[in-house]
Amino acid sequence: VSMSRSREAEESTQSLSMCLKPDMWNKKTSISGFFHAPRPTVHVIHSWDGLFHDLVVGIAQHATGFLEPSLDYSHVMYRKCPEAFDKCYFVDAFCIDQNVEQPVRDAYCQTDKFDLALDLLRRQGGEVLWIIGRDYLPLTRLWCFYEAHRALQDSMKLTMNFGLMRPFPRRRKGLQLKDAEVTSEEDHVLINEELEARGVGLAKFDKQITTRLKAQMSDEYLKIFPTLSREAQDELEWLDSQDNAREDLLAAVELDDIEDLRQCIDVGEEVRLE
Repeated sequence: VSMSRSREAEESTQSLSMCLKPDMWNKKTSISGFFHAPRPTVHVIHSWDGLFHDLVVGIAQHATGFLEPSLDYSHVMYRKCPEAFDKCYFVDAFCIDQNVEQPVRDAYCQTDKFDLALDLLRRQGGEVLWIIGRDYLPLTRLWCFYEAHRALQDSMKLTMNFGLMRPFPRRRKGLQLKDAEVTSEEDHVLINEELEARGVGLAKFDKQITTRLKAQMSDEYLKIFPTLSREAQDELEWLDSQDNAREDLLAAVELDDIEDLRQCIDVGEEVRLE
């Protein structure tokens, strides 16, 4: 069933995972384990705050090679590329038993062992897929940075898909490792220790990893943009103008500069700032 207009399309991956959590509490396994999913070949990096729709579309883009894949599995496009169903993706929200709540570093904890899952995929010739999403939210999450770092460090193929393509928000372009958030302080300490002990180190991270990830996202956008219809290009350019006008307006308000504020308001009206 197509999800493009469903309620689930408006939900974050985290909220959907939490909705499924009660149904799995007595199964003693994850959703993928319960349905005996085959061994994955692609590790998916995504933000749990992102929309579930963007995650599913991004995976479908990767599986089919189409920019706008149908989410209806009976669609004719899948008859022409049945190999799309041969691919299996590791999505943490559904491959981890959400009812296991052991502390970080505990042998039974499942949320601190992504490096082991990535290493297994690497040994099997697997790859990594980074779901950008409409708001570029992976740049705000520490686990996303860490997983991408491990993939790049191990020379794994790292592909990026948008889900829903949007211009690079200006407020995200300046983000660094220190700005990334994580759910628990335990995870924060663990990741920082791992980066220092077995990674590039905190001091070199942004230069070697963050900059590379941002450049790849920008390159992916520039690669796709010319292939879009004129109407789609115009919409993206308008969204980019709105984003710039919004950020300029916020900066003018913060600086309390009346003249700049007046100019920003004029620009905002010109681009129909929402």
